[in-house]
Amino acid sequence: MYISLDELPPLTEGYVQKKHQETLESKTLYEFKLIRQMPTDFLSYGMMATLFALTLWVGFGVADLPFFNVLIVLVFPAIICFHAYYANDPDIEQTVRLTEKGIIVTEITLLPDFFYTFLRYSGFLGIGIGVVAVLILGPWALVGPGAGILIAFKMARAENIPNVKVYPFNPNLNYKNEIFDFTFKNGLKDRAISPLINIGIESNERWDLYSKHDNYYSVFYAADEEQQAEFMSHLEKIINIVELDEETTLN
Repeated sequence: MYISLDELPPLTEGYVQKKHQETLESKTLYEFKLIRQMPTDFLSYGMMATLFALTLWVGFGVADLPFFNVLIVLVFPAIICFHAYYANDPDIEQTVRLTEKGIIVTEITLLPDFFYTFLRYSGFLGIGIGVVAVLILGPWALVGPGAGILIAFKMARAENIPNVKVYPFNPNLNYKNEIFDFTFKNGLKDRAISPLINIGIESNERWDLYSKHDNYYSVFYAADEEQQAEFMSHLEKIINIVELDEETTLN
């Protein structure tokens, strides 16, 4: 059932690249697509509302600042709240493609286009402020705010790029099916297909090697019960899925 760690091929850069390319170019046998929706985070929304309320209370009630000053102070939390509302656990479109050589999981964040436009313009604004500060105050203006300028450059290039994960198979391995306790808003569960590897004589070096192989051959995705059953019916034709005595559930 378990394959010895010593029997697995070394995960050299050449081997990994070769298997990666083979998986991408191999024939598609089955594919499914779904939307992962995180549960509503009422705590975060409450914290954002509290932040605005405190800003207004301090500005008008305690410090008695002019309206324009309070408006300027509100800009910073407004940007944070805008980013948090859209970017904090957004919906993700996941595509799982089973091929003859492995599994390809593609994830793309479902954020509106204006969110990335907002990030880019915010980045340009940050860069502009940094340039003006340097012209007025000299290089010392970058001491401290320098990290913010670097973030501004990254924000100016913000775009929604799909995250593609490639999981090649090893035909000599047996695999087990795992399920996580966490449930998404639309009833999906995180799942994993993990290799059964025997570490042998334990040592720190062998544990590191074991972790490297386990991470490389493990597949992570989300699916509901119906999709999982259909997916497994196709997957079991390609690799050997071992039924353990008890279903493995991960926290």
